[in-house]
Amino acid sequence: MIGLSPQKIIGASVSNLLSNGYLSDSAALRALEEKKAVTRVIFDRYGNELLVTATPVLSDAGELAQIVCNIRNLTELNAVTRNILLRAEPTSDYQRELATWLARVGEHSAVIAQSVKMKKVLDLAHRAAKVVANVLLTGETGVGKDVVARHIHKRSARSNSGQLIKVDCVAIPEQLLEAELFGYERGSFTDAIKEGKRGRLELA
Repeated sequence: MIGLSPQKIIGASVSNLLSNGYLSDSAALRALEEKKAVTRVIFDRYGNELLVTATPVLSDAGELAQIVCNIRNLTELNAVTRNILLRAEPTSDYQRELATWLARVGEHSAVIAQSVKMKKVLDLAHRAAKVVANVLLTGETGVGKDVVARHIHKRSARSNSGQLIKVDCVAIPEQLLEAELFGYERGSFTDAIKEGKRGRLELA
């Protein structure tokens, strides 16, 4: 994966591989220092992105016997993924399913990003969460705008005093849009809830 022959690898110290620029980091050395399994994304001298998990193996006496490294080439995986995404023509069902999955991930876990572009998005989101400001997120259906919106809300001071109110304008019939957004007093119209209804904007 890193373009070296077995003769150059076998018996060589990891420190030498680092000092010679063959690797940007070493999960094995990190595991040796921390005495636990470590996963790192490192780069070789050709710019290939490698996901490396280093796991210490102890002897019967409880001493470190060896470190086993599992390496996966993310560069190839990323290239294949990009090709699939470029060639695929997402259907509305696929987009809805992806949007639902992204929303579910956003509710229960932190957003994880590997690409430089996405890391910049999250950095901007973190800064936006610290101030009182209107935030506009744009992008195609299914790219994760809802996830980033929840990410901003969770890290803002407002998350302690209120929930995030989601308004899907496309799903609201035109004749009910005003009532949904602004609410109504009791008896405003036929079939209205007796006690009235608070609008989404007031709730937010």
